[in-house]
Amino acid sequence: LAAVPARQRGRALAQHFLQLWGHDPAGGGLAILLRTAATNDGAAERVREVFRDQVAPAVGAVAPDAAAARAALISSQLLGVAYCRFVASLAVAKEKRHELAP
Repeated sequence: LAAVPARQRGRALAQHFLQLWGHDPAGGGLAILLRTAATNDGAAERVREVFRDQVAPAVGAVAPDAAAARAALISSQLLGVAYCRFVASLAVAKEKRHELAP
């Protein structure tokens, strides 16, 4: 994220997320993790590990003020997109798989 201009970081992060997880219509491992994390402490801990070890440091490197809160909000949005696409299978969330509005 540090190499991306500040005003383009949100879009870049969302595109990265969609490219990483959007190729498998069923959501692959992320869908399994989201389904399981709701009822399994080990899976929920894995979600927290990803947040702590990947998302929080990446956000903190480019936006150190309120980094934890920013990272939590970003994670909630990305996981919400994943849940709507791969678990709840909302058609509208699946329509434009790799496109973001300008």
